[in-house]
Amino acid sequence: RKALEDAMRRQGQNYNPKQVIMDRAMEDKIIGLKLELTKAKGNIEKLQEENQRLQASNDRLLEKNNELQEKLEQKEISLLNTI
Repeated sequence: RKALEDAMRRQGQNYNPKQVIMDRAMEDKIIGLKLELTKAKGNIEKLQEENQRLQASNDRLLEKNNELQEKLEQKEISLLNTI
């Protein structure tokens, strides 16, 4: 593909070898950035999954805490009634 693009540029009126080098460098940079973006998207997905797991765990712990709090209040009331 690059060879074809180079040949097409050479046939054009304003062939500039420096521009060809710059174009290739920019293409390499774009490819690198696309790879970085793909990795970042993968990390985002993993973090979102972990966040969901942690939220579910947090919800379970809050529920357990509420249950224990209710039991504690009932124990306090029963202790007060015995006095």
